[in-house]
Amino acid sequence: MGLLDSLLKYASPAKKNRVLQYDMAINQARACVNIRDMQGQTNTTVQHLKLTFGNYALPLDNVFSGCKFLVVPTNEVAMVREKLQNAVNQGEFDKEIVVLQEIRKNKAETQGAQHV
Repeated sequence: MGLLDSLLKYASPAKKNRVLQYDMAINQARACVNIRDMQGQTNTTVQHLKLTFGNYALPLDNVFSGCKFLVVPTNEVAMVREKLQNAVNQGEFDKEIVVLQEIRKNKAETQGAQHV
């Protein structure tokens, strides 16, 4: 029994029906948007909230031109998160999501071409 044979019991088959984020319909893509605190738990008075789609941050130009994140007092974080989530669900950030999908698709195609 070779080394790879001993690892066989840990193998997990790839999901056959997996849809990549850049190929998702907009409704599926909205569900992949996360609201993250950029600072973690280091600051107890405010949180720096941003919207992310995969590893990419969504611009918050709908809130204020050039805005990348929101500085929110800790006691208002739940309310702001709810408002952001509602805005995402209602399609307020669809244009930004589609732009990021295109960026991710182009990056994947470029990386795929480099590995050939």
